[in-house]
Amino acid sequence: MSNKTLVLPMTLLVVAVIFSPIGASAFPNQQGNFLDLKKAVVDINDQVITDIIFKAQGKIPIHNPGINWGYGIVTIDTLGQTNVIATTSHPDIPIADSELQNGDPTNDITHNHYALLDEDAGGLCGSNPFISDLTFESPGKIFVKQNEAILKNLPESVTGGNFDPALVFEPGTDIQVAASFQLEYREDPNDSNNFAICVVDIRSLDPQERSSLIIGEHDFHDDNKKPYPHEKPHDNNGRYVYLYPEHNKYQQYDQKDRSYGNNYY
Repeated sequence: MSNKTLVLPMTLLVVAVIFSPIGASAFPNQQGNFLDLKKAVVDINDQVITDIIFKAQGKIPIHNPGINWGYGIVTIDTLGQTNVIATTSHPDIPIADSELQNGDPTNDITHNHYALLDEDAGGLCGSNPFISDLTFESPGKIFVKQNEAILKNLPESVTGGNFDPALVFEPGTDIQVAASFQLEYREDPNDSNNFAICVVDIRSLDPQERSSLIIGEHDFHDDNKKPYPHEKPHDNNGRYVYLYPEHNKYQQYDQKDRSYGNNYY
């Protein structure tokens, strides 16, 4: 089994312009600093993103968020499509797009999606990306504690979109960026059947070089050799890799009854 963990922010060479930090800076911070991410930790096992931790500057609202918000890891799949592994709450979007909402669009429960993004400058979202389809299933598990959102046991793929029930979502591991965002529902004033869910106020983590930390020397590389100080681990894309033993992974989050009360979804 191949285990590796990427800690974002990282130096990003190929990022869609819509998720660039420069584009994000055009939006003032008017909604509180939980939309400003400090970091995202992505755990990859056997070429599948299985666990993610988003850590925000402020406390993440569990109920009555006041806005339609989300965090996402943006990837490019094998077909070249832009995917997002997202956790979100959107009680003001008039669509119950998740199984966890139990058919109630106003249900503010935090849930996950695999989603596909697209752009159409002449469409309802203008220069902002829009969600072309997203899973009805909430992949994996999500729970929130203070300023952290933890996604666990994410599957390699999910079949079934809100618009196309046969669509297969397979985000892959070609990570482009981590970001927070808001959602806006826009409807054609001349045709109520023509609507879009736009992704706005995108705030990407600033790209920066980061250091690596090794816990459990025996888990570093397959040959179990101790690296020299200048030999920082990298993945196939030249990005630094954060490695630690399997038994330490999210250990503090597994005891939900004692550590996280009722904040487990």
